[in-house]
Amino acid sequence: MADKAAQFDNNVLITGESGVGKGVLFKYIHENSHRSGKPMVTLNCAAIPESLFESELFGYEAGSFTGASRHGKKGLIDLANGGTLFLDEVGDLSLPNQAKLLRVLQDKQYMSVGGLKVKTSNVRIIAATNNKLDFMVREGTFREDLFYRLNVFPIHIPPLRERREDILTLAQVLLDKKNLTYGMSKTLSGEVYSSLMNRPWPGNTRELENFIERLVLTSETNEITLNDLYAIDSFGSQGEFKPLKDPKLELNSYSEMVDHFERETLSRLLEECGSIKATSEKYNINESTLRKKVKRLKVK
Repeated sequence: MADKAAQFDNNVLITGESGVGKGVLFKYIHENSHRSGKPMVTLNCAAIPESLFESELFGYEAGSFTGASRHGKKGLIDLANGGTLFLDEVGDLSLPNQAKLLRVLQDKQYMSVGGLKVKTSNVRIIAATNNKLDFMVREGTFREDLFYRLNVFPIHIPPLRERREDILTLAQVLLDKKNLTYGMSKTLSGEVYSSLMNRPWPGNTRELENFIERLVLTSETNEITLNDLYAIDSFGSQGEFKPLKDPKLELNSYSEMVDHFERETLSRLLEECGSIKATSEKYNINESTLRKKVKRLKVK
């Protein structure tokens, strides 16, 4: 679908949960379109104050309002001229700002704030949202006419949990990316790949990338193993450290720390699954290897 979208100049609406890679897809479409040599500009509609949307999008003339630059300012449509404008989280726009966006999509014309000259728009619009815009249309919180203007070429990106076949490829691509960034040559063991396949990834590709980066940075050997994975599993989803069950326990070496974290994790998994065999099947860990680890670590 992305390759087809790149061939044409229609508006594109990308939908999907947070973190699935909507911004990455936008860049791919732009870079493979006839506009690839021109600018690609992003506006996060959820992050900009409602009162500044018009001046950000269309620009403003010198002295057009209190606090305006005496030189005026180009809008994002001007900056993206000939290229692509990415409207991220378009579902967060207020109804008045939706109307302003609709006008430029319909007429391909606009005026800067405080300006008198009508300008012609020459940008392709790619919008993205994690909201269900069709539902918002029925609720009256998103304009139906704007929805149809944006939804000329719809692309939905399913969450990572619904396309597990992509996880191994994504993990390898992200690992290569982090190796290049940090000048390393880390690899993932087969058991790590299996574990990655069986995780729910509520944060989708963004969460997977963060997880791979932490594995690359914290592992001590070139091959990233389950020990390394279990170690970073002892950090919360927001990066906060989960305290040890026994705060008096002293960990004097990295291997001792890994053993402690692995023991804690295995204990939790065994309690969840009820047996070594069930744990092995659910998390795709070799049963013999798991039994040896449980015995060595004296997991109860």
